[in-house]
Amino acid sequence: MTEPTPVTPIDATGAEVADRLGAHVVDLPPTLLERLSASGAEVVLDDDARAEAGRDWWPLAIGWAAYGAHVPGRTAPALAVTVVIGAASFCCLGYALTSFIRNEDAALPTTTAITLPLYFISGVFVAVTVLPHWLADVGEIFPVRHLANALLVAYNPHTTGLGFAGPDLLIVAAWGVAGLLIALRKFTWLPLGR
Repeated sequence: MTEPTPVTPIDATGAEVADRLGAHVVDLPPTLLERLSASGAEVVLDDDARAEAGRDWWPLAIGWAAYGAHVPGRTAPALAVTVVIGAASFCCLGYALTSFIRNEDAALPTTTAITLPLYFISGVFVAVTVLPHWLADVGEIFPVRHLANALLVAYNPHTTGLGFAGPDLLIVAAWGVAGLLIALRKFTWLPLGR
């Protein structure tokens, strides 16, 4: 039986983290890196910067330490599946949205103008019960509320069963597939305004 890989220390250097991952390093041609940078994509090649990005676990640690929050063992697989489906779907939607944004200067205002209202009408910032019924019905159309519902079902310690919110996950996945289809048809690495 093989021994599990020991946990990487939090103060490990970037080079140590890169060595521990053991992944095959692929050298990219400089022209591709230039094209990615020109498109507005952040290209990070520094081991230390990549290692630091992997330390985004601290909000979970604060929730556990300060509030006693924990994931019930029986619903942990449902939470993991929900996070993966949500992340993949929203990545696809993000790529689809970038297909319609003219340049990098318009990216942040456009995405904020779309997502912020969706958070409010989907029960993320404001409880759905305080919204007018017609606005709550509009929020029901979009995937944000369904992802939030699925995460709450999987994270709630009072959930019975395995914690999978099937209908909500199907709706989030359907939005992801729609985003993927649009992205496959319209997405380009170069901004539309150039």
